Amino acid sequence: MMVMMMMVMVMMMMMMMTMMMMMMMMTTMTMTVRTIMIMVMMMMMAMSLPRMAG
Repeated sequence: MMVMMMMVMVMMMMMMMTMMMMMMMMTTMTMTVRTIMIMVMMMMMAMSLPRMAG
């Protein structure tokens, strides 16, 4: 059950990231800021995944 929930959450995060990438491509003005935000989000997700599993 826990693994399934984690898999679903990862899938949702991937979809959110792809949507963000599309938005970034549309607006090239604030590209650097958005890339930095995405990098931070990815780091936070990588840190939170082991905690949820534990």
